[in-house]
Amino acid sequence: TLSINAGAQMPLGSAMKLYVLGALGEEIAKGKRAWDDIVVLNTKSFPSGQMQEWPMGSPVTLHTLASLMISISDNTATDQLIRVLGRDRVEEYMRGTDHSAAALNTPWLTTRELFLIKGSSQQSLEAYSDGSPQLRAAIVGRLEDNPATQDQITAKLAEGPVAIETVEWFANSGDLAGL
Repeated sequence: TLSINAGAQMPLGSAMKLYVLGALGEEIAKGKRAWDDIVVLNTKSFPSGQMQEWPMGSPVTLHTLASLMISISDNTATDQLIRVLGRDRVEEYMRGTDHSAAALNTPWLTTRELFLIKGSSQQSLEAYSDGSPQLRAAIVGRLEDNPATQDQITAKLAEGPVAIETVEWFANSGDLAGL
């Protein structure tokens, strides 16, 4: 096979949603959950997608969430599934795929958390980027204390990519092939 930088950890963007789908699929296969399980929408992210416009408290099935997450890359659907499964469960699934650098994705961020970190101060960005998984988890735990608005995040991202080498989900080509 021919490859370039095959072992390099690269930012995944929405491909990270395959790990969330895998964790959900495993839970369904084990009988812990079912596609027609209904959950209450209790989290919202920033676009892409459409569910950020749905009323909080809307009943939705796991199938609906997974379908929107994959078909239109709906961030709110993704974050709702991460909330239902638990970030630890998604991390466990990722490690179970023999991911070569799982610590880079710990804690497993929701899309909202990713945007809030990218929209934060340069000092916070640097602290997250340079931090251990434990420090990053502490930063994530404080994100909702004074969150950036969608307008602030949009303005910052309009300037160009923000911390794409450190604030993302990462995998190399072998990790994705294993997934």
